[in-house]
Amino acid sequence: MQYPGRPPQPIHSVSLSVEVWQEPTVQLNSGTQIYTQIKAGETITREISVSNTGDEAIPVNPRFNAEDRRRRRPGGRTTLDRSWVRIEEPSEIAPGETETITLTVKPPADAERGDYRATVDLGLTDPARNADNTYWQEVDLNFQVWTPPEEPFETTFDVGEATTNATLELTANQRQRADDRGQDASFDVTFVAPDGREIAASRVRRTDSGSVNLGARRPRETTDNTYAPRSSQQTFTYEIADPAAGEWSVRITPRNTVDFSYKISRNEAN
Repeated sequence: MQYPGRPPQPIHSVSLSVEVWQEPTVQLNSGTQIYTQIKAGETITREISVSNTGDEAIPVNPRFNAEDRRRRRPGGRTTLDRSWVRIEEPSEIAPGETETITLTVKPPADAERGDYRATVDLGLTDPARNADNTYWQEVDLNFQVWTPPEEPFETTFDVGEATTNATLELTANQRQRADDRGQDASFDVTFVAPDGREIAASRVRRTDSGSVNLGARRPRETTDNTYAPRSSQQTFTYEIADPAAGEWSVRITPRNTVDFSYKISRNEAN
């Protein structure tokens, strides 16, 4: 068979394409998606473990990138200031060795609170990988900078004549924080009656909850082969029996949590 302008081709032919693949010799042993909450003026340190299973030394040349190339929509996170970040790395990783690259972030005490992000290209070269594809060695830095409150959060609620008791539920959404040392969330709660009397509330119940996703990607450092924990919450319940009718207020000071929600319920007699 012959097409115009082309050499003759046999009718019965086979086209074969082969892609030769090599096992990567540079492996990241730590997660590269870093998200945490950090108090303005405090410091967080994360270590990235890198192994070289090849036959030659691999140079290490990290590069900080404040440009958010992956932003999908306007109004996202603010780029992280380079002066907040310190990178410590070896000059190279010898064959058969594992080294650590340390990333330290310290926002100033007067940093504006909010979400910040940047990326760090670890500057690794793997002979078995395409030099144009560097995504595998990019570390995403995502931080939420927060400032401690100087005054308690305060809100009001109405109590009717038929109210038999009032219940306050406080739910702490526990995301990993830079200063997290295994401390549980807690709250200082004070109710203020319509006549101005302050009533220190006693906690009557605590509930721990969370969620697990069997389809979500697990962090590299996880040892479980199935479960991917997504979030955890702690709910604290406070009650006032036989509250006087009128406008009440409640003052709430959070401890060891940055993000919380509240719900106020009233039970009424028929």
